Amino acid sequence: MMEKLEGQNLILEQKLLEVAAITDKAAITEDTLRQLLSQFGARLANRALPDFIFLYY
Repeated sequence: MMEKLEGQNLILEQKLLEVAAITDKAAITEDTLRQLLSQFGARLANRALPDFIFLYY
């Protein structure tokens, strides 16, 4: 019975590690967000926007 519980514990620990690895990969850092916003700001400054956006203003 104890061996079975230890085996289940190992399986659960492995699954937790797998989920943690996926979470780390999917995380957006503050630096990444700043870079994306910076690129968007540069695009706005250059007015390199599609013409259809101006239809709403």
